[in-house]
Amino acid sequence: MTWRDGVRHPIAWILLVASLVIASAILIVPSLARWSDRATLTLAIGLLSFLATAAVVAWPRGRSSTPAMRHAWAVRRAVAERLNARRAVDRDAPSTFGRALAEALDQLDRRLLPTLEEVVLRHERLGAHLARYQRGELPEPESAAMTRLRGLYERQADAIAEFLRQAANADAALLALEQESHDTAAIEAARRWAGFLVSMHDTLIDVLGDDRSRWERRLNANSEPSEGSREGQKSRV
Repeated sequence: MTWRDGVRHPIAWILLVASLVIASAILIVPSLARWSDRATLTLAIGLLSFLATAAVVAWPRGRSSTPAMRHAWAVRRAVAERLNARRAVDRDAPSTFGRALAEALDQLDRRLLPTLEEVVLRHERLGAHLARYQRGELPEPESAAMTRLRGLYERQADAIAEFLRQAANADAALLALEQESHDTAAIEAARRWAGFLVSMHDTLIDVLGDDRSRWERRLNANSEPSEGSREGQKSRV
């Protein structure tokens, strides 16, 4: 979210308007005259609440500080700025292109960026753990386990790099078509943007699912008794 999104948030405006109403009532209603010296304080509280709400909405909650997430959020901001500019032009009648951009931005906010961030955070944690093995801070597991971990790390890195590459390409295509002012082509580009978002979301989900399924299979394999141990248990019985 941006500061523009924050100052447009309905809760921020509800708090500000409520403080204005209360302050006006204190000054106008005779029965509230004894609190007239608090009208200014009420307005100040309302304004501070408005700004605080806007800051909470705009604040990058939980965002990773890695270059990958910074680049992803930069693309998101570029799309949001383009959408706001389009809305200013289409103020009276929202265009199909504007609606398609809004849908793409919504997909980014609700699905793709949170999923990408989960992949990035896992990638960071796994990389830090592999580095501890390399520095000798932790004893290395067997070769098969290390190969599996390195494979997961590389798969995560590939998915993150592919997202950034495709997002940059899609954003550049949108910008070029917007400059050419061909609305039909721009609409088609926006639809391709939405398709890209869905496909990249599925790719990231596959990476996360692959992580989980691999570890679940590993845990299940470790928890199941071997054939020899089962035979030993039978003989003891």
